[in-house]
Amino acid sequence: MPYRVKGKSLIRQLLRENLSNNNIQFVSIGDIKLEKEMVLVDSQDTQSIIRLFKEGKMTLDKARVEAIVNKLKTGDELPPVKLNKKLLLVDGHHRYYAYKLAGID
Repeated sequence: MPYRVKGKSLIRQLLRENLSNNNIQFVSIGDIKLEKEMVLVDSQDTQSIIRLFKEGKMTLDKARVEAIVNKLKTGDELPPVKLNKKLLLVDGHHRYYAYKLAGID
């Protein structure tokens, strides 16, 4: 069953619905598990990116995350992040971080 997260603050309980023969479960941001620690960096700071990669951390482009936060603040709806069956984040790392910075759970 694929999982998706909708970045709305009132989604704490699990909701189930059937969409195009896919059983989708909505969960809160706080329920998501991460494979690696994520760190915001300037995309031009290659030395930090290399160092953090060697430390086993995932780097996220700071400007991209800030742009997503601004979209969230203006009420824009973003595509949901995608999780595997174990609720491990597999797609949408920048959106996930932006939801956290914006205080959306």
